[in-house]
Amino acid sequence: MNIEALVRIRKQKKISQIDLARAIGAKTPGSWSRIEAGKAHLRADALPNVAEVLGISLYDLVLVLFFDHKLEQCSNNQTLLKKNVS
Repeated sequence: MNIEALVRIRKQKKISQIDLARAIGAKTPGSWSRIEAGKAHLRADALPNVAEVLGISLYDLVLVLFFDHKLEQCSNNQTLLKKNVS
């Protein structure tokens, strides 16, 4: 799972770890921090809530997390999905 991309999207959209912790039903705000640090796993059933808070589709979130795609913010505040090519 590409956690770095998840962190980048969260920061780009100025969403707090607390907001995402609430979205996944975590008991403490530090729960999301542990996910970003790789010390805890993000459950698959939480992905729809994460996508909603991030303001992206579940499909795009899955592509970013698991299939090496990248979301970019456009000047008109739209989100653009691109496949990474190396």
